[in-house]
Amino acid sequence: MEISVKGNIGGKQINLGGNTYRVKQLPDPKPYAVYKDNNGNSRSVFDGSVHGPTFVAGNPTVTAGYGEDALVQANFTVRSFTIRIGRRTYNSNGAKFSQEQMGIISNLPSGSPLIIQRIRAVGPDGIERNLSAVAIEVL
Repeated sequence: MEISVKGNIGGKQINLGGNTYRVKQLPDPKPYAVYKDNNGNSRSVFDGSVHGPTFVAGNPTVTAGYGEDALVQANFTVRSFTIRIGRRTYNSNGAKFSQEQMGIISNLPSGSPLIIQRIRAVGPDGIERNLSAVAIEVL
């Protein structure tokens, strides 16, 4: 992309300079789950563990971003994702967990792995991306 600056000096348009820049595609964001804890505080889970009933009661969603300290910031919209528990998968359209998914999660025994996978998100550039999975242990 080339950017040039022109100015009007004494009624004459003069080229003040310019430069050529390389524009790169946005990098893929990191997916994570967000929910509210018992005190109403927002919690983000990139990996690790959650208390199943608290997670479900906290209106969980899946989102994607670069993190607060990243050099690049952009908003992404999660279009769909799947949770995998054992060999079974359960789909959701959008960023919110479906009622079926929340019912399954709330009944998981402590120590059960919950994999959020097949996460599809679109950024401000209009490109839909397949994001990496998120592994969570339900306590």
